[in-house]
Amino acid sequence: MTPPESHTKTRDADATREAILDAASALLRERGFAGASVSAIADAAGVTKSLVHHHFGTKEALYVAVKRRKFEGYWAQQREMLMAASRGDLELLRRSMHLYFHYLMENEDLLELWNWMHAECRSEMDPRGLELTALGIQRVREAQEAGEIRADVSPAVVMAAFRILNEFWFNVRPGFQVLQEGRSVAQLNDDYLEGIMKIFFEGIIPHG
Repeated sequence: MTPPESHTKTRDADATREAILDAASALLRERGFAGASVSAIADAAGVTKSLVHHHFGTKEALYVAVKRRKFEGYWAQQREMLMAASRGDLELLRRSMHLYFHYLMENEDLLELWNWMHAECRSEMDPRGLELTALGIQRVREAQEAGEIRADVSPAVVMAAFRILNEFWFNVRPGFQVLQEGRSVAQLNDDYLEGIMKIFFEGIIPHG
């Protein structure tokens, strides 16, 4: 039997990790990856800098952990949606598009981290992300076989377009805010989502 003090230590370690992840996530939103130092994260979490390194090793590894934790909720929802469907169809793809767009909208701070990882060639292949991509490709293929999605486009290309159309917006929106002064962020987001839904789905449905 595990001694009671071991359970206490485990709970304390888990609580410390969560406090560090909370602090890192908040500072990422506030200062971006470059501006959120390990020292600042340690101060915000109420721990020492050495304890941050003890739990996560490097700043880069810490932010990978932040990304994984933030991805967890989306992964669970999207996976449940894809697994519950009897087969792929346009309605499933529409609901998936809305879910992914709103996930990105609520976690815009992650985009700087993703961009940094890609720029530094450190983008990891998250098994959960790969699982969702594989499930998405399978559902697109089923919708093609049912005649709901055009068959002359690779399912992998459909999934790539799905991701790019969503992610691109949150990188370029600041420029559109300048060009469309007076419009709120919420209005711009709604307009963009409505537009990409039309462009994407008009492009993948069979014609003639």
